[in-house]
Amino acid sequence: MTRSNPSAREPYTEALGTGSAPPDYRLLGSLQMSADEAERFPFLPHWDQKFDYVLLLNAEGAGNLDQIFPDKLELLDHHGIAALFRVRK
Repeated sequence: MTRSNPSAREPYTEALGTGSAPPDYRLLGSLQMSADEAERFPFLPHWDQKFDYVLLLNAEGAGNLDQIFPDKLELLDHHGIAALFRVRK
C-alpha cells in the first residue's frame, strides 16, 4: 500500500517552498525579498497574517530574543536552540 507524505497536507503544500533549510529569521522584517527568497520561502510574505506562532531554531545565536521584532512577536519560551514566539495581532 502506498501512502502519501503525511508531513504536509492541503492547503499547506502550496506554501512549502523549495528551501531545504529554514529561512533566516531576519527575513521576517524584510519589506522586499529577493526573487530567490520569494521562490524558496513563499510563506513569508504577510507571515504575520498567516501564522499565530513562530518557532525560531538556533535561537542561541540570535542575540536578545526579547528584541526580535517586538512589535510583531512576543517571546513565550526559550530552551536550548529553540524559542517560541506568539505573533501579535
